[in-house]
Amino acid sequence: MKRRNSHLINEEVSYSASEELVSTTDLRGVVTYANDAFCKIAGYSNDELVGKNHNIVRHPDMPAAAFADLWQKLKKGESWRGIVKNRCKDGRYYWVDAFVTPIFQQDKLVGYQSVRVKPDSQTVKRAELSYPAMLAGKIPSDWRSNFGAKRLLAVLLSVTVIAAGSWFFGAAFLLAALLPLIFLLCFYDELLVIPNKLQQQKQQFDSVSRWIYSGFGPFGIADFHNKMLQARLRTVLGRTLDSTTALSHIAESQTEAVKLTEQGVAQQQQQLIGIATAIHQLNATVQDIASRTVDTNQHVAATHAICEAAKQAMQQTASTV
Repeated sequence: MKRRNSHLINEEVSYSASEELVSTTDLRGVVTYANDAFCKIAGYSNDELVGKNHNIVRHPDMPAAAFADLWQKLKKGESWRGIVKNRCKDGRYYWVDAFVTPIFQQDKLVGYQSVRVKPDSQTVKRAELSYPAMLAGKIPSDWRSNFGAKRLLAVLLSVTVIAAGSWFFGAAFLLAALLPLIFLLCFYDELLVIPNKLQQQKQQFDSVSRWIYSGFGPFGIADFHNKMLQARLRTVLGRTLDSTTALSHIAESQTEAVKLTEQGVAQQQQQLIGIATAIHQLNATVQDIASRTVDTNQHVAATHAICEAAKQAMQQTASTV
């Protein structure tokens, strides 16, 4: 059986950084809305997307671990951000920087929305390097941000060095061994407080997308949380703009309807003026007919009088005869 979306063309579809690909789905991932930009880039019509599962644009180069992380976050009511490679209808592909958030109505989860923009080239390169390993089931190790393990290793090494040094060099080495403690006291915030805060952030929210966006190490944790906030703001603005665009289309339609109504009213006004003119002319004609009728009536009366006189004359003549 031929696998769906198996037809692939190794050609990227590019689009403007100002375009935002917006869609919403229900809880099962079935598309309930797709804006024009999404349809255009993906190569599908609106009817071909709405009512279909969103995985219609899934590319086989995307690792399952990324989508597992996505659904894990969404089911907990959290947002997710990730670099995603999608497949076009004709087999080509396009990259998106996706920010997916739950949709709540009256505190009830009813679906999900995704606002996607064009990612920068460096982030795409990191994804292209990481995703093949993830497809093979390998999750990159972020040992640099494992503060507990690093501290334990540092303590063990310190104890080992101090014990060995004490054996060979005695009290002088023990005095020198106090230098790390002095260093720790001087840089307490940098060595303990900041790593603890970063560890708390990591425990509150972390994702396999972090090293794609922000790299490894402690700084990557803070940077990824900052990028999540940026994406959240961008999504709010993008969704608002997309909704405003729809309202703008409605306003344009209403404006056109008003223009047509105005034209109809003007046409009706012209017709009413024509009717009024015709009524005025008809009224003049009726008055003329009435006047002529009066004249005719007078002529008829005069003729009747003449006929009566003639009748009497004829009667007299007949009597005389």
